[in-house]
Amino acid sequence: MAQDLTQNLGLLKAIVIGLSVAILLCLAIMTAYIISTVTGGPDAPANVVANLPAGAQIVEMDTQDGTLLVRIQGPEGDQVLSFDLATGQRTGTLRFVPAP
Repeated sequence: MAQDLTQNLGLLKAIVIGLSVAILLCLAIMTAYIISTVTGGPDAPANVVANLPAGAQIVEMDTQDGTLLVRIQGPEGDQVLSFDLATGQRTGTLRFVPAP
């Protein structure tokens, strides 16, 4: 009987240690995921330079579905520029010009 109790305690200790390691591993994975999400991940661009047309100014910015939308006003009319947030690359330009 005493030997069965000793074997059960050994098994119980092994289970507790295994579950503790699993919990610590899960916490480490969750922490790494949160940090990479908050910092933008390894693919986020560090610096992006976008030139504005002469005399233009930014009047509005918004983000939607991983895209940065920038509305600018200039002497040639309004424009909306779109940029991919993951790469920083310009993905499109929408120009508003007066009808002839």
